[in-house]
Amino acid sequence: MSHESSSSLSYDTGRPVWKKPNSPKDLGVIVTLVEVAALSLTTHDGKVFSTDDLIREAAEIGHRRIAKRDFEIVAPYLSFLKKVRGGWRLS
Repeated sequence: MSHESSSSLSYDTGRPVWKKPNSPKDLGVIVTLVEVAALSLTTHDGKVFSTDDLIREAAEIGHRRIAKRDFEIVAPYLSFLKKVRGGWRLS
């Protein structure tokens, strides 16, 4: 009988350590997905897009659900985006 796990072993420290795959709440992954989504949505200089557009595009790119609350948690750290009237744009 085989045992399958979604975890993997890492020998970086010289001893085996279990590494779990990224969770849907991994905020670093969410930041990266939002950044790629913003690049994807920027079709011309100064393009403004909504929070919902960013979340939808990031979720589609990452093949995962992104909660609006998780976006709100990372929003203050999105140095590549600027909050403007009507939404967001690349800074």
